[in-house]
Amino acid sequence: MHDVPYKSIWELVWPQTAAIFCMLVISLTDIYVGGKISSEVQASIGISAQLHALFMVLGTSLGAGAMASVAQSIGADRIKRARLYSGFVLIYAFCVAILLALAGYAFRYPIMELLQVEESMLELAVIFFNYVLFCLPFQYTCYLSSVLFRATKEVIKPLLIMIIIAVLNTFGDFAFGLGYFGCTAWGGEGIAFTTLFSYAVGAVISVIALYKDNIFEKYIIPPLGWMKKAAPYLFKVSLPALTMQFLWQLGYLVLFGIVAALPDSVSALAGLTAGMRIESILFMPAIAFNATASIMVGNALGAGKKEDAKKIGLAIILFGTILMTTVGLCMLPFVNTLAEFFSSDLDAQWNIEVYVYINIICTPFTVAGLVINGIMVGAGATVYALIINPICVWCIRLPLGILLAHTLGYGSIGVYVVMLFSMAIQSTCMFLVFLKANWTRYTLRKV
Repeated sequence: MHDVPYKSIWELVWPQTAAIFCMLVISLTDIYVGGKISSEVQASIGISAQLHALFMVLGTSLGAGAMASVAQSIGADRIKRARLYSGFVLIYAFCVAILLALAGYAFRYPIMELLQVEESMLELAVIFFNYVLFCLPFQYTCYLSSVLFRATKEVIKPLLIMIIIAVLNTFGDFAFGLGYFGCTAWGGEGIAFTTLFSYAVGAVISVIALYKDNIFEKYIIPPLGWMKKAAPYLFKVSLPALTMQFLWQLGYLVLFGIVAALPDSVSALAGLTAGMRIESILFMPAIAFNATASIMVGNALGAGKKEDAKKIGLAIILFGTILMTTVGLCMLPFVNTLAEFFSSDLDAQWNIEVYVYINIICTPFTVAGLVINGIMVGAGATVYALIINPICVWCIRLPLGILLAHTLGYGSIGVYVVMLFSMAIQSTCMFLVFLKANWTRYTLRKV
């Protein structure tokens, strides 16, 4: 492992970590300001966040296809092919986001009923969900643009764009959510509007930056004949990622439904929502390691260097897991303080603390699993995650969650313990795939 380019790994990791921190600032600011308004607003933000994650699965799956095709094309020195794939993905993702937004708006009330949202917070949850839907085309554009930048090893520009989005969102939350800076307080709706506006600005800046960097062809849309030949590989990578992400996020929605059906559902949901945001602090660099693994493994496989790809992948797994486990242990003394910061409700604070403690224990499994998923994306081998991840959610996490939370009466803590158990099994299975399976055979061939 002495010849692994650790410096290159770190140069890709830290800007992506900073960009993810900006995304975290957006989420945490929404939760914090929502908590200052009411627990109902905070819980509504949590529900809309889970619905947003479900509607983003197509964007993230297209991002997997874009990362594999563009990173491998650059590794193979096929720059024109990389540009054609970039334009193809951007246009396709934007159109799909509009269709998803229209479909979600048409079924907004049935979706809330399915999630067992209480009558007292139904209209508020619908308002947040509507803004999530309106924001989808802009968020798809921002997300795919950042993927394309990263695939070309350009990690500073997406960081700067995320800083702009985070600053706009933070200012707007306090200004229009709480009425700071002499603005009118719109409450929860002000938080939702701010997110929409900040991502719209970010999407425009992203497209302009991509154009100036020549990351897509001049007229964006590739020739029809080329798309027919190139699309199969894109969808070969994207469709398994889409199915896996859909089942994964749907599983989280069911998990929210399990918690929502508890007697203390409002405080449990508020605690779970804030706990997941605090958890994301811990796993910021892990997500950056995930993306870095996709980039470097994709480049190595595109250049035909399979052994280098495996060595780099193993180095990132070990480096990321050791680093993030250390960070998790350092967070232990501050869990109570964080819980008090994000909620004034004692029951919600208890839920936050238990959730975060259990996730710190789970850190080695979560980080290793994230990095290995990134390796499979770079290799185009997303089919392995499709098989393993949903099985762990739907056959282990959810049935055991219902058993412990409702049947045996352990409540929300039963759900948190099951999340730890299922993640340990999932991460172990993915590591065995990395060691034993022939995942390099999914590399992009000549188009």
